[in-house]
Amino acid sequence: MTATPPSELISVVSKSLDSAEKARAVAERGRADAEARVRELEQRLASEQEGRLALLTQQLEGLRLQNAELEAAQFLGRGGGEASPRTAKAKEGSAEAAELDGWLGSLNLARYTPALVGQGYDALEFLLSASDGEVAELATAAGMKLPHAQKFQREVALLKRARAPPGPEPEPEPAA
Repeated sequence: MTATPPSELISVVSKSLDSAEKARAVAERGRADAEARVRELEQRLASEQEGRLALLTQQLEGLRLQNAELEAAQFLGRGGGEASPRTAKAKEGSAEAAELDGWLGSLNLARYTPALVGQGYDALEFLLSASDGEVAELATAAGMKLPHAQKFQREVALLKRARAPPGPEPEPEPAA
């Protein structure tokens, strides 16, 4: 048995180390490439999700508007609803107050009819001509609890849009 000279052993070990280093470098590049691809796919997915969310939000708003239009048509088609005892006390003999009370009743907010009539809003048309700020102030002046005030403001806005003449579709707001 002949012994391998140390210089040959050093050469073999050196080549093995070089090969191992090259393999590690290739593996590291592959891992970096894979991580970059994962980041790229995550960004693309996030962008697609934002787009889908914006589309769904736009569709939901359209459905809410259609619902408000249908409710308004149904409400107005039945003569504005019947006056509740609250309306009769607040404004006897007023068809406008009966319409207002009927609309508020359809929202389960009829308890605020006397307060609204007391503030001078004895007809639905007065609400529809009020600015968003005036509607908010009116809700506060009528003593509406926060969830009722929010619902009242949202429904007045929907009714305004339902009664507005058709026009160009508003631009969707960019997603934040």
